[in-house]
Amino acid sequence: MDLSLPRVRELMTIIAKSKKDWIGATHPAVARVVGPALLKDIWVYPVFGYDLGIGHLGTVCMNLNARPYLESHVDLLYCMMHDVFHVAYERIHTVPELQVSSQGLRDQCGLGAA
Repeated sequence: MDLSLPRVRELMTIIAKSKKDWIGATHPAVARVVGPALLKDIWVYPVFGYDLGIGHLGTVCMNLNARPYLESHVDLLYCMMHDVFHVAYERIHTVPELQVSSQGLRDQCGLGAA
């Protein structure tokens, strides 16, 4: 990943100036689909690297150095909304904890004894 610091700084400036308008535009659109209660306490953080974005356990991380976002700020909004939907979905459809020992997991994966 090549960090494009000038373009990332430009994007961060745009986000800072547009934050209130962007929240005003995206929150109602997402709330119409999942309901406002599922959007409570979802935090969106800027990151540098990993993937375009990820939504998990009440947190959305958006890679500000992703080429699509640097080229189109609208793509950042669309993908942020997408990852917010992941968080909301996860709140409806919880994933059960794995109840397996490390040896049981090795056996299930065909890895044998430790």
